[in-house]
Amino acid sequence: MISFDPLLKLLAERNLSLYRLEKDYGFSKTTLYKLKDNGNVEMIILNDLCKTLGCKVEDIIVYIEDPEEA
Repeated sequence: MISFDPLLKLLAERNLSLYRLEKDYGFSKTTLYKLKDNGNVEMIILNDLCKTLGCKVEDIIVYIEDPEEA
């Protein structure tokens, strides 16, 4: 499964919040809830996050093998 835990850690390290991504950078609440809950988001969102945060995609997502899916 894909996890956005690295994104949440990166935000914490930079003293940013999901609320600030919404208010200061224009990300929608729906998108932010999906990120928080490891939901599906479009590639353009990942692109916008990397651009906004000045990071690489591997800085905000990680693949975690789910033993139940094997």
